[in-house]
Amino acid sequence: MKRVLEIYREFSEEAFSIALHPSGLYVLVGFSDKLRLMNILIDDIKQFKEFTIRQCKEVMFSNGNRTVNIFFNFIINKK
Repeated sequence: MKRVLEIYREFSEEAFSIALHPSGLYVLVGFSDKLRLMNILIDDIKQFKEFTIRQCKEVMFSNGNRTVNIFFNFIINKK
């Protein structure tokens, strides 16, 4: 089996985290300002959902493919 790069997408900002759905149809990418869910198409990767979760350090799809696990920094200041 040959390993071949079939599609890729470059972003202007650095990605903090990435998760590929087990079906291969979706990719979840965490950036400094938002978490973006994208469709993987035949010749492109298109964003279709955006969440206002900042600096998401780790994302993963669950084993059952029904939920997404998201880990990010959350700081509570006590006064």
